[in-house]
Amino acid sequence: MFGDRGEIDFPFRLDRGNGAVPDLLGDFEGALLSDGNRACAAYAESRNGAAGHASCRARARREFEKAKDSEPRLAAEALELIGALQLCEREIRERKLEGREKLEFRRTRSRPVANAFWKWCDRRYEDPRHLPKSPIAEAPDYARNRRSELEAWLSDPEVPIDANHLERGLRVLPLGRKNWLFCWTEVGAEAVGIVQSPVATCRLQGVDPRACLEDVLRRVSVHPSSRVQEPAPRLWKDLFAGDPMKSDLGTGVECRASDPPNGT
Repeated sequence: MFGDRGEIDFPFRLDRGNGAVPDLLGDFEGALLSDGNRACAAYAESRNGAAGHASCRARARREFEKAKDSEPRLAAEALELIGALQLCEREIRERKLEGREKLEFRRTRSRPVANAFWKWCDRRYEDPRHLPKSPIAEAPDYARNRRSELEAWLSDPEVPIDANHLERGLRVLPLGRKNWLFCWTEVGAEAVGIVQSPVATCRLQGVDPRACLEDVLRRVSVHPSSRVQEPAPRLWKDLFAGDPMKSDLGTGVECRASDPPNGT
């Protein structure tokens, strides 16, 4: 889960069924961007307009990547159109467009490319030469079934085109899962999510995860509970990063079993 303030949470649930999403989001209002998860779509529908559902275009892009082996030319055409949309978003970031300016840029520059993409999908899906279960037919079918969700970013300047920022935070988990010692248990998986949440958030906030966690673990015993939100990386970088509490471990200080804690 990625919030609009640049914070990541990796909650653990036993399944991805419809019940997990309302349990996590409660009475959420706003735009919910997912990887096309049907449970998220069902949740948004149940909110009667209070929450909208948007699908990640990068997730849809992967379907066309699968078609590169069997239909390289056609797949390249689709990927080129998707790449053009991502280039538009890059220009938006470089020009630091927000609000109405961002929405107008998407209307004049991104919308024509998106329309060309949908026309391409319609032609490929309706082409009788492609078997329904072939990758080059399944990819546009996947996109067409989620058209409104894949276009949500065109009408809302606050909705990103994809969830790549969250995917980067998740990447460490599949890369290291063979090395995680106890992740084969539910307790271990939940623990990894608890640890990786602040670590991934620190990276998004431009904070050194080790310095932040080291400070917070030492600060937690003396920090007022009424200001419990302050050690979160988003606030920590302004409040404590300039003078963090540090541990003796790793500083070259020799600690012996006979030494009292903290040298006192």
